[in-house]
Parts: sequence; C-alpha cells; structure tokens
Amino acid sequence: MYELILLLHSYLRWIVLALALLSFATAATGWLGQRTWRASDEQRHQGFIMALNLQFVLGLVLYAVLSPTTQEVFSDFSGAMENRVLRFWGVEHTTMMFLAVFSAHAGKAVSARRKGIDRHMPMAIGLIVFAIFLFAGFPWPGAEHGRPFFRGLP
Repeated sequence: MYELILLLHSYLRWIVLALALLSFATAATGWLGQRTWRASDEQRHQGFIMALNLQFVLGLVLYAVLSPTTQEVFSDFSGAMENRVLRFWGVEHTTMMFLAVFSAHAGKAVSARRKGIDRHMPMAIGLIVFAIFLFAGFPWPGAEHGRPFFRGLP
C-alpha cells in the first residue's frame, strides 16, 4: 500500500503543477488583460484545487500512517530534528506543502468573493505564493533529502 500511495503522490504532483500553471496563466491573462471572469476560468481553477486536494490527502496519508521515514521521526522527534533528512520530511516538507495548499485555497476563496475582472488578481497572487512554498518544500533531486523527478525511472 505504501509503494502505491507514494507512486500516486509522486506522479500526481506533475498533474497538480500543470494545472497550477494553466490556472495561473488564466488568472494572469485575465488580470492583466482586464478580462471578465468566465465559467471556463472557474472550471480551470476548480480542477486545479481538486487535484491539489487529492495530492494533499495522499501526502497526509503517507505522513501520518504509511511512511517509514515519518514513523522514524515520530519515534524520536528531538533526535530527528538533529538529522537534516528526517527534519526535512518530518517538518519542513510538510509545513511548506501545508502553506502552499493554504495559499492556493486562500487565493480561490478571496477570488470567489469578488466580481468580474476583480476575481483574477487574488487567484494569480495566491498561485504565486503557492509556487513559492511549493518550490521551497520540494525534494529536489541532488539534495540530501532529494527524490527523483520521476519515481521508478533511472
């Protein structure tokens, strides 16, 4: 079960990232072009949020239940904080991803309260903040705590 959820979590990130880029392009062009909000804008943003939520839930299942790494962190939390790899997976990655998800949801929520062309700006800003947290907490290949971009591929 662990390997399957980890694989899904690893590959779903690319779908989330692609949908985030599409959502940002929609919001930025709407904001800068002073274009009114359309039903297709809502559908793009909602698709991104749904994929992001699924990614977040898979990550929480890994973190709280399945991951041997976080189980090691939970067994000796103070000792894990002295180990950079365990600290990254136990605290830093989780915190950055939580903040990324919060930022995306906040942008969407503020956007939903606005009308017409004013809806694009908060969505675009929320996605910029989302990207900052996402890239700050990403397990970049080559880092001590890094993971391959495509799990299972050489």
